[in-house]
Amino acid sequence: MINKIIQDNLRDSKYDPSIADAVNREVELEEKKGKLNEKRKPEADKKETQISENSGDFKREGYIYVPSTKLYVAKERTLQGKTWEETHREIIPKGFVMQTPYEFMTFLTYLKDSKNIPDLKEKERKEILDDILKTGDWRAEWLNAKFVKGKGHRNLDIQYVTGIDRKGSLITKQEPLEACLNKNDYVTFNLNKQGLLTQSSGDNSYKQGKNIYFWYPRENTVAWFLTYSDRAGLSCYGGPDGSNAGLGVRLAIPTKINLGDLTQ
Repeated sequence: MINKIIQDNLRDSKYDPSIADAVNREVELEEKKGKLNEKRKPEADKKETQISENSGDFKREGYIYVPSTKLYVAKERTLQGKTWEETHREIIPKGFVMQTPYEFMTFLTYLKDSKNIPDLKEKERKEILDDILKTGDWRAEWLNAKFVKGKGHRNLDIQYVTGIDRKGSLITKQEPLEACLNKNDYVTFNLNKQGLLTQSSGDNSYKQGKNIYFWYPRENTVAWFLTYSDRAGLSCYGGPDGSNAGLGVRLAIPTKINLGDLTQ
């Protein structure tokens, strides 16, 4: 890093021993003061530290506060092209979480049914809803739920990622899967306590804002919400190792995190 600083400063100048001596003396002083290691840190590392401490790089206007889940939820999807596990490993050290199906469906319902959301203009509310629900190009977002063998509905448990241990392994917790619809079908917005759909709508086609499609859970799959040419829906049948340029995550921040500029 110091060599790069010297090169940048002297790129357009002839070598001058007096300048080099001055730089060397400055470096020696910095070493004594313990500052050299800080200068050698990559900028990405510094940014990660800032985000982890107070999320100060993220402004309040980029998020929507959902009162019932106590989450600040990003208005846009990011981190496209990563697998489910890669996404968790990327966001957890920075203080973010991936929404569970319940949290995401609560966020979606809040957007759909509330027309006076604080600090959110009506035009922007409709644009975010269209990004989630309007048919068109394939796009999707990961949700924090994996379905594993267990003692619940369909002999499955639902597993959530809650952190990363010192060895870099994902920390998880799980609970029995509650009853949900047992077939792929168009559904109403009726949810169980885990955010999965419970009631067929009786429709034969997609109607934005009125119904969504539901792919029921199977063992060793994960949840995502996706939209494409003819429907939008909650899939509990995703492969955790998949990735796609249109598949990302909608970052969420629990209110217990020090939000820095986010709360100002």
